[in-house]
Amino acid sequence: MSEKKNQKNFDLNLEDLLVVSVASNEYVTDINQKACEVLGYLKVEIIGKNWFDNFIPKSSREEMRMSFHQLLDGIFRRG
Repeated sequence: MSEKKNQKNFDLNLEDLLVVSVASNEYVTDINQKACEVLGYLKVEIIGKNWFDNFIPKSSREEMRMSFHQLLDGIFRRG
């Protein structure tokens, strides 16, 4: 397969990819357009907000927050 065709397939896959960059302090540092569309917010409304407090459902917020910090600490274990 040619390099150009591989690049085209990669670009198509990125169109549906949601990317959110969350710093260790839990605040969003960057987000792509697709994620903004899915969340229903503009990028400027998301950047600088706490990811867990603002965008994760309350019912799973603390479990996801704990998993996030375990991953950062290198101790995440599936339960």
